[in-house]
Amino acid sequence: MFESKKTIEMWVSCGDDYFYGINGEKKDMEMAVSFYEKAAKKKHARATFMLGLCYELGGKGLKKDLKTAEAWYQQAAEYGDEDAKKRLETGETIVPYV
Repeated sequence: MFESKKTIEMWVSCGDDYFYGINGEKKDMEMAVSFYEKAAKKKHARATFMLGLCYELGGKGLKKDLKTAEAWYQQAAEYGDEDAKKRLETGETIVPYV
């Protein structure tokens, strides 16, 4: 099924709402992951990075899983995400702003 760029960006925005607990949503990593995964399947670099961050940090509704986090960071770096590249090179957790 064809997904428009606008739809993919909407998924990322919804993921951000749940990741950060903004725009009337409570912080919920499991919900954030569900939206980021949709965009990541369409090779959206930032959404893929955010998936790594979700799994690295864990939180409400999501178990921390560093192996899965690293795999998402690797994928995001392949898609060109600079934060993922820095994360893999330095080992520092980078939490981007919305």
